[in-house]
Amino acid sequence: MGALQRADIRALSGKVDQINHQLSGRIDQVNMRVDRVNERIDLLTDQMNERFDQFYQLLLP
Repeated sequence: MGALQRADIRALSGKVDQINHQLSGRIDQVNMRVDRVNERIDLLTDQMNERFDQFYQLLLP
C-alpha cells in the first residue's frame, strides 16, 4: 500500500508540474501584453505632453 501511495504522489506531482508549466507560459504571455500596453501608454503620454507644451507656448505673451 505504501508503494501505491508513493506512485500516486509521483503522478500528482507530475500533474502539478504540468499545470505549473502551463500557467507559467500563460503568465508570460500576459506579462508581454502588459508590457506592450505600458509602452503604448508611455508613447501616448509623451505625445500628450508634447501637445500640451505646444499649446502652452501659444498662450505665452
